[in-house]
Amino acid sequence: MILIVEPHLDDEAGHPFRYVRAVIATCAGLGWGSLVLAHRAYSGPKTINGAEIRPTFPRSYYERKDRRTGLSRALERGLRPVLKALKRLVNDPVNGPDRFVLMAGRAALAVMAVPAILVLLLPYALWRTTSAALGRSSTRDTCSPFVRSVARQIDNTSGELSLLVPTATPAMLAELLALPVLLARPLPKMACVFHEDPRLYANWYRPLDLDCLAHRLRGSGWKAGIRFYATNPLLAMEMSKLLDAPVCDFGDVFDEDEVASLGMIAAGQHVEADELSAKEALIFTELSQRKKSGRRLAVCLGALRPDKGGTQLRSIVCALDGSSGDFDLVIQAARWPNSLRSECLALKSRKDVIVIESPLSASAYLQLVYLSDVVLLPYDAEAYRCRVSRVFIEAALAGRPVLASQGIAAETDPAPSSSRFISNWCAWPDEAVKLLDSSSPDTLAHRARERISGGTWNRWSEAATWLCTPSQPIVLPKPVLYVRPSWFATGSATVFDQHLRYLADRGLPVIEVIVVSDRDRKAQRMSWRAALTDRDSSSAVLTCVSARRSGVVGSLQRRLLHIDTERRSQAVYLAEQSRLSPLPSIVREIGVDRGFSFILVNHYFHLPFIKPLKHRSPVWLETHDLQARQIILRREINRSTGIEDAFEDLVADEMSYLRRADVIGAINVDEEAFFRAHLGSEGSRVLLCQPSIYLHPCDEVAPECDVLIVASDNQSNVSSLSWFVHHVLPKLDPTRSVKVVGSIQKVAQQERLLHDQVQYLGVVKNLAPHYKSARLVAMPIIAGAGIAIKALEALAAGRPIVASPLAFRGLPPDFQPPAPTPTSDAFEFAAAIDRLLNDEQARGEALQSTRNANLALGMRERFESQMAQAVERLANCAIS
Repeated sequence: MILIVEPHLDDEAGHPFRYVRAVIATCAGLGWGSLVLAHRAYSGPKTINGAEIRPTFPRSYYERKDRRTGLSRALERGLRPVLKALKRLVNDPVNGPDRFVLMAGRAALAVMAVPAILVLLLPYALWRTTSAALGRSSTRDTCSPFVRSVARQIDNTSGELSLLVPTATPAMLAELLALPVLLARPLPKMACVFHEDPRLYANWYRPLDLDCLAHRLRGSGWKAGIRFYATNPLLAMEMSKLLDAPVCDFGDVFDEDEVASLGMIAAGQHVEADELSAKEALIFTELSQRKKSGRRLAVCLGALRPDKGGTQLRSIVCALDGSSGDFDLVIQAARWPNSLRSECLALKSRKDVIVIESPLSASAYLQLVYLSDVVLLPYDAEAYRCRVSRVFIEAALAGRPVLASQGIAAETDPAPSSSRFISNWCAWPDEAVKLLDSSSPDTLAHRARERISGGTWNRWSEAATWLCTPSQPIVLPKPVLYVRPSWFATGSATVFDQHLRYLADRGLPVIEVIVVSDRDRKAQRMSWRAALTDRDSSSAVLTCVSARRSGVVGSLQRRLLHIDTERRSQAVYLAEQSRLSPLPSIVREIGVDRGFSFILVNHYFHLPFIKPLKHRSPVWLETHDLQARQIILRREINRSTGIEDAFEDLVADEMSYLRRADVIGAINVDEEAFFRAHLGSEGSRVLLCQPSIYLHPCDEVAPECDVLIVASDNQSNVSSLSWFVHHVLPKLDPTRSVKVVGSIQKVAQQERLLHDQVQYLGVVKNLAPHYKSARLVAMPIIAGAGIAIKALEALAAGRPIVASPLAFRGLPPDFQPPAPTPTSDAFEFAAAIDRLLNDEQARGEALQSTRNANLALGMRERFESQMAQAVERLANCAIS
C-alpha cells in the first residue's frame, strides 16, 4: 500500500488534489492500493480513483499555535464564532430592528444558560484544582500532531507499505524524520516531492533553521530508504544543497487523462462539460456570449492569492481603462485573506471584469481554459523564483498563450510554449496584443503537441515506480539517548549542539532529553518554550523535556530526598535531585523495546536520572568541569550541616558517581589528569573530548563597538565581569564603547555591573555578527572550571583578543595564546585594549595572531578524533 501524506488537501481546488489523483492512478496501474491522509477540514469526495481519503491532520498541525494548549486555546476556539457573529452584526449594512431584537433574544438565552454551564464546568474546575494541588509531572516531547498521526497510521497498517509526501516542505520533512524512533514496525520507504522555495517555509510551520536539516536527515538512519524529488531544476539544485543529498528533477505531476483533455483543447476540440453546476453554467454562458461579441478573454487561472496576482490586481484592472485591446478580465476570487477577497468581489461592478466567486469543478476549470484567449500569471517573482507554475504548464499543454511575471521559474522552461514575460503589469493589454499577434492557432497547437510528445509532463512516475517496487526492510541503528540540562544560549549549549551534530552525521538517531531543574510552574513553562525555540536548530530527531513534579506530591518527593541525603555532601544532593525528574514515557518504551546504542549524559549530576533504564546500554559521561570546584566557587552551604563542605569530600562523592560511567569525557586537559588520578583503576575510562566551535555566517549586521564581552549569568562570569567593570574600565579611555552579550544581563543590576560605557544586549540568536562588528574581544576571566567556550568562539571568529591567563585554561599544553600576552593585571589589561584600539597596525597583527593560533590549535580535527575514539570504545563495552 502507498500511504499518501497530504495535509494541504482540504478540497478539490489546487494542485494537492490533482497530485493525489495522479499518484493514485499510477500506483493502481502498478498493482498497489493507496490511502490518503488529508487535512481534517477536507470537504471533497470520500474517494479518489477508488482510494480512501481520510481527514486526519488538525487545523493547527503546522502553525505556531500548536505550541499553546489548555484553557487559552479552548477559549480562543469558543470565542471565535461569537466574535465573527458580532463582526457581521456591526458590518452588515441592512441591520434592522428585527435583527437587533433577534440578537437580544439570543443574548438573553445565553445569560439564562450561564448557571447551567457553570454547573457543568464545576467538575472540570474541581479536577484542575485537585490536580494542581497534588502536582503534575511536566514531561513533554516535541512530536507534533502531524507526525503522531502519520506514525499511528503506519503502525496500524499491515503488509508492505511505502510513504509519499506529494507537497513536502522542509519543516514537514523535519517532523517526519522522527518516524524512525516512533514506529513499532519496520521503517517504510519514503519519497518527498518539493515544489516551492524552501526559504518560504522556514517559519511557516514550526520555525526551522534550514542549516540543521541535513544533519537531522543523516541522523534519522533512513539512508537509501528515502528519496527526494523537485518539480524544476533550480529547486532540485537548491534542495540538494540544503539536504546534502541527491534531489531528482522530475517535472510537475499530471495524470494521463488530464493531459489528454488539455491536448483536446489545444487541437481546438470542445471538452464536454456535463458536470457543471447551475451557477457555473451561467458563468460560461456569459463568457461565451462575450467571445461571440468580439471580446477577448484574459483569464487569471486559479484563485488569486497575495503571491498569485494579489499584489498586481489594481495595476491589472487599471490597465483595462486605457487599453484598446478589447479585453475582458476574468479572475477567480481569492479565498484568503479576507481583504484580498473583498477587493476581488468589489470588481463585480465593472463591466469588463468577470469575477468567479466560488472554486470551480474540474470540468468547469477545463471549460475556462478552453474559453481563454490569453492566460495571465501576475505572480510574485520572488515567491516563484524556483517554483514551477502548474497553470503555466496547463496553458502550454492546452495551446494557450501566457503572459507572466518576469523572473519566475517558468521563464527558463525549455519545453515549447507561447509566452511573454513582463515586469510592468500596467501595460499588460499592449503586451497581450503583441503576444497574440505572434501566436497563430497553428503555432500554438504545434507547440502543445511537441510538449505532450516530449514526455516532460510524466517523468514524475519514476517516484511511484520506486515506491511500488518491493524491497528489503530498512535496518535502523539503535538510537542514542542524549541527556542535558536546560541551559540555553550558553557555552555549554554550544557544546551540546556540537555533540548532537557529530552523532547525527554518523547516522545515529538521537533522542534528546532536556532535564529542567526548576520546580516553579512558570519557570518550567519558560523552559518548555526555550526548548521549542532551541529545537529549531537541533540535530536530534526527537526532543523531550522532563521537569520536576509540582504540588503536594512534589513537595513530598523533595522532603524524602532531603531525608535520604541528610549528612551527605552537596555533591550527592546535587546529583540525587535529578531523580525528581521522571524519565519521559517514550524514552522508557524505546529503552525497553529497542534499547539504545549508548547513553550520553552531560554532567555527573544527571546520572541518577537514567537509573530507571538499569544500565542496559553503555553510558558515556561528559563531565564539562569538576563540579566540586564549582560548588566551592558558588559557596554553597550544605543543607544538613549549615556549613560549606570540604573540597576533598565533594571530590570523593563526585568520583563515586563518575565510576558508574563506561566512558568519561573530560573537556579540560588538567581535569583529565585530575580524574585519572582520583579514579584509580577506573582512570583508563577517562578520555579528553574538547569541542570544536563553528560560527555560522549570517546576513545580520550588528552595531559596531570597541570591545565585545560574551558572558552568561553563572557565578564565574559575574566575578569576572565585576573585575572588568570595577578595575579595568576606570583605566580605559572614557570614549570606549563596551558591548556585553549573554544572559548576564539579567543579573547585571543586582550585581552592580551597570556602567555608562557598557551596553548589555542580553541573549542573541547568533553571535557571529557581534564578533564581526567588534574591534576586539575582551575575556577578563578570573574564575572558572572546565574550558572557556567563549575563548574557542573568539579564536574561531578571528578577532583581536585581550585575555587573562584563565581564558585559555584547559587547552592542549602545546597551545600558544595569541598576542598580546594574556594578563591578569588590571593596568596591563586596560593598556592592551587602548593600544590595540589606537594602533591599527598593532590591531592587524593581533588579528593575524588570533587566526594563526586557531589554525595551529586544529580543534575540529581534535574533536572528531576524540569523539570517534569515545564511540568506538562504547561499541566495545560489555554490559551485563
